Amino acid sequence: MQYRIRMEMKTRKTLEKIDRVFGPVFVKHAFLTTITFFMAATSSMHADAVPALTPEGVEPSNEATRTAPQVIMPPRAEYGDDFRRFQGIPGVEAADTRRLWATWYGGGEGENHFNYVLLSTSGDGGETWDLSLVVDPDGKEVSPDVDLERLRRYHWAESPRESGPVRAFDPVLWMDPTGRLWLIWAQNSGGYWSTAATWAMTTTNAGDPKPEWSEPFYVADGIMMNKPSVLSTGEWLFPMAFWRQEGSSAVLATSDKGESWSFVGSATIPDPEHRNADEHMIAERSDGSLLMWVRTMYGIGETVSLDRGRTWEPVTKAQVEHPTARFHLSRLSSGNWLLVKHGPLDEDVSRRLLTAYLSRDEGRTWEGGLLLEERPCSYPDAAEAEDGTLFVIYDRSRRAHKEILLAAFTEEDVLAGKPVSGKTRLGLLVNKAWGANLRNYDLGSHEDGEPFIDSPAAVVEPVEGEVDSLKRGVVLFSDRDYTLHHLPPELVEKSFIRGPMGTIRARVVRDGVVTVLTPEPERNHNGSLTEALLEDGYFKADLPECSLFFGDANICTAYQKEVKRGDSIELGAWGILVF
Repeated sequence: MQYRIRMEMKTRKTLEKIDRVFGPVFVKHAFLTTITFFMAATSSMHADAVPALTPEGVEPSNEATRTAPQVIMPPRAEYGDDFRRFQGIPGVEAADTRRLWATWYGGGEGENHFNYVLLSTSGDGGETWDLSLVVDPDGKEVSPDVDLERLRRYHWAESPRESGPVRAFDPVLWMDPTGRLWLIWAQNSGGYWSTAATWAMTTTNAGDPKPEWSEPFYVADGIMMNKPSVLSTGEWLFPMAFWRQEGSSAVLATSDKGESWSFVGSATIPDPEHRNADEHMIAERSDGSLLMWVRTMYGIGETVSLDRGRTWEPVTKAQVEHPTARFHLSRLSSGNWLLVKHGPLDEDVSRRLLTAYLSRDEGRTWEGGLLLEERPCSYPDAAEAEDGTLFVIYDRSRRAHKEILLAAFTEEDVLAGKPVSGKTRLGLLVNKAWGANLRNYDLGSHEDGEPFIDSPAAVVEPVEGEVDSLKRGVVLFSDRDYTLHHLPPELVEKSFIRGPMGTIRARVVRDGVVTVLTPEPERNHNGSLTEALLEDGYFKADLPECSLFFGDANICTAYQKEVKRGDSIELGAWGILVF
């Protein structure tokens, strides 16, 4: 069992030794950490909370937040991709050139008390992934009365898992200098801004697809969602955030590889109006000074420490422009620094154009610029494999597409500003969730409609476009990247015509029934075909409304009509022709 040494640190002899080496302050923290690790290793989700380790002036987290969570391995069915309606904020780490690990959090319909952390692994360098475990502080097993298969078929139905009130969120992966892989996350309850606690679990065999993990253990209060920094002096610094407070960008340090911890200092963003979620990162320069970059309301703030994180200058605006969003800053094994941000160095382009840069002078100037993702996306994290391959993970559209994506590249690619190494792979799909986010939806049942006619189906040929099969993930229009999320089972695997949105033209080559999916006028006044379809002899079917893809304006109703060979069909904006 890992961390057995922590459980044995309660002996007086060990504490006395620490007292002689580090002084009484570290004894206190060693004692608290001992109790923390012992209780975390022996507790269940109903066990008592561990003592709080909090910097001076910060209200400690509550007991529910400091209670060990449950680790579900392998994940139960209700944590599957079909049911998650929100996910994002990812992290990545490389055990070697082939074995990668990815983490993110999801659950619920956004950032709320239903959130849980997921961990996935890849054994082929990021091409394919397997969900490994779930950390859920208070998720209850779904009742056997719940028909998971029915929910999976309909997709838009209620979530099978709605527990609470403790959420697990903002996870990060980190490979420490001893070869241990850390999965770190935050927990809190009692409101969005309540003090959170950072928890972790580790493994010493991260190269295995199913490694043995330690029990979860409490580290300290605060939120650490970016990788720690290892100083040339041997100290590990954890960047712990206490959002929107004085000294919100705190530094937690350990000099004994995680056996004991101490809050050693913090940086403050002077103007309260500029404070945000911190998400700070620390990099050491060759002269021993530390550069900290902080997320602020104006983009990126920076500060410097000359005493290994004990004191910091007031945070001021960095020269690099950026939106209010997470970025990534780290030192590579080559000595160069990696920066992953949105857009050009001198421009705020909002959360798009995710780009990688390199610095050969420890963050003073930046070179290159490899575009990793053109579309809107957010929250990059990076890792470096043994062979120098760089991996950047990020999320795309947390409530709509719900995608976790990965880019692989090299320093050579970054400096060239384009793929030149032969190792560049962009847009690798780590995970995609399919649950419908129905926060503001009220789906109509259409019990007043005519009975749905399943057969005989007409055969239709497109004048332009192509015929494809309706299934989850299929692209619906030739000029949009909208993909199908949710569909009544009666229409699954039926044929449809993929053409330009608003210009679907086809000929009937065999008698039968066709179905058109379109929003009702109250859903989408400009895009609804309801009035035109009714005038053309279509009738509303009794299928319930379906959310084809994200957005209230895209919730559709099914209309049907019997057509004859030789008939022409033309649909404006916007409808999907099914047969």
